[in-house]
Amino acid sequence: MDYIRANVTDQCDQNQAAADRIRAQLKGFEAKLKDLERKLKEAGDNVKKANAQNSLNTKSLNNLLRLVEDLKKERKTVEEEMAMAEDELQKTEDLVGMLSDSKTAYERLAAQMDGAKTDLTKKVNEISRAAGKEAIVRRAEEHADTLSKLAMELQ
Repeated sequence: MDYIRANVTDQCDQNQAAADRIRAQLKGFEAKLKDLERKLKEAGDNVKKANAQNSLNTKSLNNLLRLVEDLKKERKTVEEEMAMAEDELQKTEDLVGMLSDSKTAYERLAAQMDGAKTDLTKKVNEISRAAGKEAIVRRAEEHADTLSKLAMELQ
């Protein structure tokens, strides 16, 4: 029995020590498993958040791409309108040039008319003076007629 006690007790003590070591290791593994489980849950939550953010980012990207397309169309429209405005500006500048030429021609004609007006005024004055002499001419004609009649009577 001593032999059994010594061998079995030693073996039992060794088994107990091994069981305690294994129990401690199991507790350590259990703690590590719980930590891994918590980290896996956090990672899952982070994946869900990332997926939600990716969804929002996709929507934002699509909105921005649509906005870019709209802005491109608007830019094309503005460029076309600017080209039309430049054409209209060129036409306006041409018209201003034509008006300037017309003004110069008008001023030249006005100067000619002013000179003609002076000549016309002189002629009107001469005619007016002649009209003023009309009475004298009539009297002279009447006098000539009278002289003519007298001359005929005398013959």
